Amino acid sequence: MSVSVWRDHSKGADTIAVDVAVIGAGVAGIAVARQCEKRGLSCAVIEARDLAAGATGRNAGFAMTGLADPYEALVERFGRKTARELWTVSQANLEEIVDDVVGGEGVECDLVPCGSVVAAWDEAERSILERSCAMLVHDGFDVCWLEGDALFAKLGSRAYDGGIFVAKDHGIHPVKLVTGIASRLRAAGVHLLFGHEVRSIEQHKSLVTVHTSRSTVTASYAVLCTNAYTRTVEPSLGALVQPVRGQALCLEGVDQSLRALLYTDDGYQYARPLPDGRVVAGGWRRAYADEEVGLGDEWSIGVQAGVERWLRERWPQWAEARVTHRWSGAMGFSPDGIPLVGALSDRPRVAYAVGFTGHGMGFAFAAARAVMRRVLQEGDAGIFARERLDRV
Repeated sequence: MSVSVWRDHSKGADTIAVDVAVIGAGVAGIAVARQCEKRGLSCAVIEARDLAAGATGRNAGFAMTGLADPYEALVERFGRKTARELWTVSQANLEEIVDDVVGGEGVECDLVPCGSVVAAWDEAERSILERSCAMLVHDGFDVCWLEGDALFAKLGSRAYDGGIFVAKDHGIHPVKLVTGIASRLRAAGVHLLFGHEVRSIEQHKSLVTVHTSRSTVTASYAVLCTNAYTRTVEPSLGALVQPVRGQALCLEGVDQSLRALLYTDDGYQYARPLPDGRVVAGGWRRAYADEEVGLGDEWSIGVQAGVERWLRERWPQWAEARVTHRWSGAMGFSPDGIPLVGALSDRPRVAYAVGFTGHGMGFAFAAARAVMRRVLQEGDAGIFARERLDRV
């Protein structure tokens, strides 16, 4: 965020010296800080607002494998090898959450192993998904095709006649996940600086200085994990990350017929059951694409009405259900839909992990490992490397 002269309280404030300054306290920033702590590096997480204030605290809580795009589309766009790697990396990301963060570190985040269904919105999508399912099975991924009563048992709706089931996908409480990790990091000595808007980032030789509205942080390296808000902190990256708004709602008074995470209509509509019996659903952005660009966090009548209409038409048993919450949040979209890891050309000690394109839960932990490899010169960023865009 930009900082006015009136909001600059940094004069006379203490300087904090750390190995790594992480800018952004969403899932990506906290995942990077976790990697720093594991490597014995001192770290400060700098956040303009509060923990999980952006897309992390406003998404639908899907911990899924892959991308919204069908596997066939990924193969056509990137090639079979890259498509397979995308699924493999997101699979490893999910395993890190389930096995290491929750299982090993004891973070409580309402993790529900309900699996996911990517369901066919219409006949055209069904054909693509059937071919995608066959390709995924051939490439060794644990998925299967569902239809008829087997699909109804997962979705509780007869409006869908086929879909790909991924048994190992999970529902998650994203704020509890990030809060649990952050609490452990704070206890380990990580500085968590909330309400610190970044004013400027400088590099002089081997020292990076981050000036905020309340402090000055010096570090050997800085990592931007600002996603949709990247251009407000570092305008030079504005062309790489487009802010796009997503909207969601929460419905109570439903039956418990929806028993899996649901993606449909190329991922533009989605819904999931909560452990307390409610349903969170969102989407409908395709119909309002021009309006759903930017950093605004207000919700709109058209999108919200579309989501409600979809739910009540395809689950008629929910006709009397009540909406308890409506919200929106800005996501950061990369040019090709894959997260970006790189470093600033004029300040090479300032790295970034941004552009998660609505899949922060699916890639943030893997991207955190990749950006730390880049920072510490242990290897390249792999599939996330920003340099791939130069080869297109």
